[in-house]
Amino acid sequence: MKLCKVYSLSDSHDADPLWQELLQEMCPNWKSDGPIHRKYWEWGLGLYGLHKLGFIKPDAVALGVGAGVEWPLFYLANRIHRVHATDLYSVDSYFMGPDPTVPEHVEKVAPFPWRRESLLFQKMDALDLKFDDNTFDFVFSFSSIEHFGGHSGATLSMQEIARVLKPGGVAAIATELIINGPRHYEFFMPADVAPCLEAGSGMELVEPLDLSIDAEMISNPVVFEFPPGFTGNTGPHTSVRCGNLTFTSIQLFLRKPHDWKPASFAASRALQARMHAGRFAYRARLSISPFVHAIRVHAIRSRRYIPPIVRRAVKKVIRRPDRPA
Repeated sequence: MKLCKVYSLSDSHDADPLWQELLQEMCPNWKSDGPIHRKYWEWGLGLYGLHKLGFIKPDAVALGVGAGVEWPLFYLANRIHRVHATDLYSVDSYFMGPDPTVPEHVEKVAPFPWRRESLLFQKMDALDLKFDDNTFDFVFSFSSIEHFGGHSGATLSMQEIARVLKPGGVAAIATELIINGPRHYEFFMPADVAPCLEAGSGMELVEPLDLSIDAEMISNPVVFEFPPGFTGNTGPHTSVRCGNLTFTSIQLFLRKPHDWKPASFAASRALQARMHAGRFAYRARLSISPFVHAIRVHAIRSRRYIPPIVRRAVKKVIRRPDRPA
């Protein structure tokens, strides 16, 4: 089983006993449901790789970034010395549910009994981790870094992850990969992965990255276009299509070299500036898109003439949200 790869429909059938054991623990009924959901794939491959690389051991200390209250936190809490789970844990972020930094709330979401002394939930910004350099044996993040401020925010978060890792430590990172469609502010094209996450962090892949994509993943995705109030079963999410964008999951394992050096102050400031500018532009486009759509619909229905200068101004100021800033 490769560690640095794109989700594949054939992965669930890999016969490795450890892999099959992890799948069975996470989702006992997955075989009757069809292909494994890509979220279980992310968790399973992340834990599988950490086992294979020798990092899941009794004295290990780990950090989860954008960790929510996901299954791997409790799995690791029963196997290593300490897991620090960090997230914004607020209604303003992507997190939903009871705040796990309140101890009694964790009981409501825990999937099974866990060693309470080994799992600590903390509110923290992924771009400003409140830990010393060289603190953790390994760090993990599953489909979160794309939400930290577009590609520039993802790179900044990877630099923070590298900073807090011990030399020789490993980061297990899953994120969203575009397999068909245009560029996107948050999700990654295959060509974006290495510059943003590997070169941008100063870490090194533990093995060559396999970017092979199943043709069926492109031709037969789960479509996120449902009428209001839809409550039916969409089936396991292997690949997902939203509008003209189809994406799936990609997993990477990156090792911090012993001679790792942080990015320069100027490079970090440039990334921060691009992140803030990109975030502002992306939100502006999303907020004004309904207005632009209404103008277009009105023009089509009324067949009224819109001067070219107006059309050019609208296109220049408000581009499609799936195009880069």
